[in-house]
Amino acid sequence: MLCLLAHLSDAKGQCLVTNTDLSEILGVSRQTVFRRLKPLQEKTLYGKPIVTVNSDNTFQINKKVFQKNEIVQICNTPLYKKINIKNIKPTDVLKYFSEKFNNAYGSDYHVSNYGRELQLIKIKLLQQYGVELTYKIIDEAFRQRRLFETVKHPTITIGALTTFIPNAVLKTIKEQEVRNSQEHASVVFNKMMAAAAKDFFGDSFDDDYDEEYEN
Repeated sequence: MLCLLAHLSDAKGQCLVTNTDLSEILGVSRQTVFRRLKPLQEKTLYGKPIVTVNSDNTFQINKKVFQKNEIVQICNTPLYKKINIKNIKPTDVLKYFSEKFNNAYGSDYHVSNYGRELQLIKIKLLQQYGVELTYKIIDEAFRQRRLFETVKHPTITIGALTTFIPNAVLKTIKEQEVRNSQEHASVVFNKMMAAAAKDFFGDSFDDDYDEEYEN
């Protein structure tokens, strides 16, 4: 359970899935999810619970877990991208947005008010969503740009990106993370099954078993 939550978390340890999402991913009842979560809520690491349930029924993972690399060892995948928000400035986000804009429309983005747009990026994106999710929002906004283009506003703007677009694309981002976690959980489970079979059968076990489960 902890491995799955970590895989769905962002750089701050925030996990936007709910108990219902977890039950669908794992193919178990919500009661089973509650039961598996309880020990993670009761156990502490450096004085804080390993997992905390937020008021909106999403989760917060104790970041010390990632620092100890315990989750990485369990899942055998780089789950935690250590992005220091202090190293990412609003100007970096504006530059990334401008590059995506140029790729999408074949022209440069015109900044209407440089200071105001940087302030919007800082307050409405970086402070509210964090660095990693901010970049995901930008990527998804341009992927779905046809939904946000109008006669009056034929291109995506920083104003739109910092007001209504995040709410419109966050659901899609969450759904994609759930799909990715399902695929990842399947791979991890298959590898575990292959390893268990090898332990049971010993050296006589056919190595092709691994390839079958990995595929």
